[in-house]
Amino acid sequence: MSEQNGVQSLLDEHARACLAEFLESQDKPRPVVSIIRSPNATVIVAAFSPLPDHDAPDLTECDQAILTLLAGRNINVPARRIRNELETRGLYVCSLDTIKRSLCKLKALRLVVSSKKKPRGYHLPDDLPLFSSNGTMSP
Repeated sequence: MSEQNGVQSLLDEHARACLAEFLESQDKPRPVVSIIRSPNATVIVAAFSPLPDHDAPDLTECDQAILTLLAGRNINVPARRIRNELETRGLYVCSLDTIKRSLCKLKALRLVVSSKKKPRGYHLPDDLPLFSSNGTMSP
C-alpha cells in the first residue's frame, strides 16, 4: 500500500465516523464546514444534506482541486488566479469557464464564499465549525 493510499484510507475512516455522528445529532442538519490548519497540512470537513443525486459523486475532480487550493489560503482568490495556480501546480487543467461553474456549485453548497468587496475572489468559510470545542454539533 502506497503512502497516498494509507492517507486516503485514514481520511475515509474518519469521514465515515464523522458522518455517523453528524447523522446521529439531535440538531437539524445544515451545511457546515470545519477547517483545521497546521504548518504541514490542512484538513477540511464539510457536511450538508444529501443532494438529489446522492448516489453520484458529489464533488468533481475540479471541485476537489479548488478546495485543495483554497485550503492553504487566508485570502480571497479570483477565479482566473485559481485556474492559473491549479495549472501551475499540476492539480487540474481546465478552462476558466469550468472553474467558474465549479465555484458556482461549491458556493451553492456553501463550501466556498465569494467576496464582492476588494479584493474580490473566493475563500473557504472558516467561520463555520462542524463541532464545537466540547465535541457537540454547532448550532
